[in-house]
Amino acid sequence: MSIVNIIAIARKEFYHLIRDFRSLYLAFIIPLLLILLFGYALTLDVDNIRTAVVDYDKTDLTRDFIRRLKASTYFDVRDSLPNTMAATKALDHGRASLVLVFPPGWTAGLRADRRTPLQVLLDGSDPNFAGLSRGFINAFVERYNRDQLIKFLDRQGMDKIEPPVDARIRIWFNEDLESRNFIIPGIIAIIIMIVGAMLTSLVIAREYENGTMETIRALPISGGEFLFGKAIPYFFIGLTDVLIAVLMGQVLFGIVMKSSFWLIILGSTIYLWVAMSLGLFISIATKSQLVANQLAILITYMPSFLLSDFVFPIENMPKFLQVVTRIIPATYFIDILNGLYLRNLGLFSIFGSSGRRACDMNRLRIREVVRKEFIQLFRDKKNRPMLIIAPLIQLLLFGYVVTTDVRDIRVGVFDQSRTRESRMLMDALNANKIFRITHYVEHPGELEEMLLRRKIDLAVKVGPKFSEEIRKGRSAPVQVLVDGSMSNMAAVRISYTTMTLEQLNQKFLKELYPMDMEYGEIDARIRTWYNPNLDSSNFYVPGIVAVLIMITSLLFTSMAIIREKEAGTIEQLIVTPLRPIELIMGKTVPYIIISLGQLIIVTIFAIFWFSVPLVGSIPLLFLGACLFLLSTLGIGLFISTISTTQQQAMMTNFFFILPFFMLSGFVFPIANMPELVQWLTYLNPLRHFLVVIRGIFLKGVGLEVLWPQYLELLILGLLVFIGAVNRFKKRLD
Repeated sequence: MSIVNIIAIARKEFYHLIRDFRSLYLAFIIPLLLILLFGYALTLDVDNIRTAVVDYDKTDLTRDFIRRLKASTYFDVRDSLPNTMAATKALDHGRASLVLVFPPGWTAGLRADRRTPLQVLLDGSDPNFAGLSRGFINAFVERYNRDQLIKFLDRQGMDKIEPPVDARIRIWFNEDLESRNFIIPGIIAIIIMIVGAMLTSLVIAREYENGTMETIRALPISGGEFLFGKAIPYFFIGLTDVLIAVLMGQVLFGIVMKSSFWLIILGSTIYLWVAMSLGLFISIATKSQLVANQLAILITYMPSFLLSDFVFPIENMPKFLQVVTRIIPATYFIDILNGLYLRNLGLFSIFGSSGRRACDMNRLRIREVVRKEFIQLFRDKKNRPMLIIAPLIQLLLFGYVVTTDVRDIRVGVFDQSRTRESRMLMDALNANKIFRITHYVEHPGELEEMLLRRKIDLAVKVGPKFSEEIRKGRSAPVQVLVDGSMSNMAAVRISYTTMTLEQLNQKFLKELYPMDMEYGEIDARIRTWYNPNLDSSNFYVPGIVAVLIMITSLLFTSMAIIREKEAGTIEQLIVTPLRPIELIMGKTVPYIIISLGQLIIVTIFAIFWFSVPLVGSIPLLFLGACLFLLSTLGIGLFISTISTTQQQAMMTNFFFILPFFMLSGFVFPIANMPELVQWLTYLNPLRHFLVVIRGIFLKGVGLEVLWPQYLELLILGLLVFIGAVNRFKKRLD
C-alpha cells in the first residue's frame, strides 16, 4: 500500500470539500447545534409537572396540602379550577398534566380520623411523563400519610415518634441528577456517526453518479489506497468535532471528564474508523447518493440514537432487541464515554464493562412532470423497497424501543442485621414488581464495584443495629446508593424507593404501637386518561407518522431538484414550455402521494400491529397531514435552492430535521425546556402536527380543541411554501 497514493486521494477529497464549502461548514455547525440543543434546551428531567387544583372543600388543610405541593421541586401548581369540567378542558388542551380534586368534606374526613379519598387525574398520552408524575405524586401522598400517622400517635399521648426506617439516599456518578451530564458526553457518539458514517456514505456513490469511477479505476492505485484516501479527510473532521464537543462541554456546561483525555481520543479514533467503514460500505453497495443517504440514516444514525443506551435504557427493551444492541457500535462507545466522564474508569475497567394562477396552469404538463418523477424514482430498484421498508423498520424501532418506563430496578443488598425487620425490608422491595434483588453480598465494597460496572441500579446497606433501633422506637438508618448516570431514571428509582420505605414505615409503626390505627389518611385515587395502561407505543407510534412524513417530504423533494442539477438536466427542463410553478407542482406531487401513502400504511400498522387506538376523525388526520406537508415541501424546495450537490442537500436537511425532531416534544417534553426555547418551538411545524396526531389518536378531540394547531400549520405552511416557491422561481429565471 503506497502512502503517496493515499495522500494523493486524500488531497483530492480535501479539495472537493474545500470547493464544496457548504458541506464542510455544515459538518462543523451541525455538531455545534446538537451540543447547544442538548446542553441548553433538551432535558429528560421531570421537575415541572403542570398541576391544576379543583378545591371543593376550601379549608385550611387543603390550602396546606397545596402549599406543600408548591414547595416541591417537581410540581408547578398553575391553576385553581372551579370544577371538574374545567379540569377536563385543561387536560384536553394540554394546559395541565395532573389535576387534584379535593371533594367536599375532605378536611372533615381527615380530622375525624377516616380514610379520605383524593382524586388524581393524569394525562397519560405521554406515558413516560405520566409514569414519572404518578410516582412523584404517590411518594408525596405517602410522605403526607406518614406525617398524619405520626400526628395521630402524638395525639394518643405517645412520646415523640420518629420514622422507624431513615432512608439515607446517596446518588453516585451524577450527584445533581442533571441530564446534561450524561447527554452531552453521549452526543459525541451521535456526532461521530453523522460525520463518520453519513458523510462517507456519499463519497463513493458520488463518483459513480458523476461518472468518474471509471477514470479512478484506470489509475495505478489499489482499492485499499483509494478507500483510505477517501476516509482520511472525514477522520480529521470527526476528530476535530470530538475535540470541539469536549471543549464546549467543559467551557459552556461545566462537564469535566473525570478520567484520562487520551482515553477518549483513543476510543473516538477506533469508533470513528468503525463509523467510516460502515459509511464506505453503504456507499460502495448502493452506488446512489439518495439510497446511500436513506440507508445511512436507517443503519447508522437511527440505531445509534435509539439502541445505544443514549436516551432509552437497553434493559427496558424487548429481549431480542437487547441482543441486537450488541452489534451496534454506539452501544460500546457510549458505555466508554459514560465511564470516562462520570465513573472515572481506567482502560482495563472500560474494556471490562463495555389559487388563481393555479387555475391557469397546464394540467397536462404537470402530469408529465409527475410521471417523469415517478419513473425516475422507481427506475432505481434499490429505491423501491426503501420507500416501504424504511418507514416500517423505523416504526418497529420506535414502537418497541422508545420508552423510558422503569419496569425493572436491579437491587444489590448488604445486610449486616439479618433479622426479621431487615427481611421485612427485603420483602417490601420484592413485593413491588419493579424491584428485583439480584445480589446479596458479604462486603460493602462489592456493592460499590457492582454500581461502578452497572450490574445493579440500586444498592441497599442495612446496618448491624437496624432491628435493635426500630424496637427501641428510634430511626434506623438505611443507606441507599443510586446510580445517577441517567438522571431521569435515577429520579424514578428514588421515587419508588421512597414510596416503598414510607409504606414500610407505616407497617412498622402499627406493629410498634398495637392500637386502633384509624387515622386521617389520604386515599389517592389515581385515574389516567387517554392512555390508561401507559403504553409507550400509544404515544410514540402516532408520532413516528409525523416524523416519517417530514423525512420523506424534506429529503426527497430537496434531492429531486439537486439530482436534476447534478445530472445536467435542469437546463433541459427550463427550456421546455413548463412554467416554474408547473415544474414545482410536478416535482412535489409524487412526494405528497408517497407521504400520504406512508401515512396510510403506518396508521394501519399502528392500529393492527401495536393496537394503538384511533379515537378521533380520520379526515381531520389527513387534513392535518396536508397542512404539515405545506411546510415540509416548502423547506425541501428552499434547501434545493441553496444547495448545489446532494451532499450539501443531505447536510442541510439534517440542519433542519434535527432541531425539528428535538424541539417537537417527540422525546423531550417541551414543558421542561427554557422559556425562550418553548417560544421558539411555535415556529416548528412538527410540534403542531404532533399535537394534532396525538390528539386525534389518543384523545379523540376535534377542531374545537385543535383549531389553534391547524391555524398555525396553515400560516407556517403558506409562508414557507410561498417563500420557497418564489425563491425557486427566481433561481430558474
